[in-house]
Amino acid sequence: MSPIKLYYSPLSTPSRAILMAIRNMNIDVEVITLDILKGEHRQGEFPKINPRMIVPTLVDDDFVLCESKAILMYLPQKMGMCKGRNLYPKCPKMRALVHQRLLFDSCDFYPTINEIIGMSFGEEAILTVRHKAKLLKALGTMETTFLEGHEFFVGNNPTIADFAFCSSVAMLRELGFNFDEFPNINKWFESMETLKGFNELKAGAQQMGKIVTSKLKNSFSDL
Repeated sequence: MSPIKLYYSPLSTPSRAILMAIRNMNIDVEVITLDILKGEHRQGEFPKINPRMIVPTLVDDDFVLCESKAILMYLPQKMGMCKGRNLYPKCPKMRALVHQRLLFDSCDFYPTINEIIGMSFGEEAILTVRHKAKLLKALGTMETTFLEGHEFFVGNNPTIADFAFCSSVAMLRELGFNFDEFPNINKWFESMETLKGFNELKAGAQQMGKIVTSKLKNSFSDL
């Protein structure tokens, strides 16, 4: 059996979540890095592997999977228990909470971050009050509803949801957002810093953060 292949970019927030999850599972994986700024995801063999030409993309023998949340759900089911921790709870109620958190990141939190990143490459690279308000609303839910009384986003042990949020939060930090009013998120983030793969995730976020902030015409502190 061939090792799993991960087509990845350190500049991609969803890619970084997948790589950190992989680092916390004992998975034999071949990481294939694509420079998305140079358009490598649109060249060579990759468009044949994934016609959507997006990263991350996972290849497990003849099985190809994209969309980071789907990959996050697939990996622990394939690998089972990792390091004595169940990153994807078997209990239907707990698993449903993991799904809820993943959907929240996909629908309520990360889209604004992604919008800012995309916007920075255009002519109107300006942060707005609307951006900040949407982020504050999402962070408020994360702070109180999800993390109040819990060490992680679902209970007191990390799950795949934490890797998704970790990548999004790390990116937002590098965009200069102030987290002083979110002590639960800060405490959780400190716990994530101790896990495998965090330094890789942070390095990618820092790299992308420098690119984006250099293009933005203002900062969150201006709002």
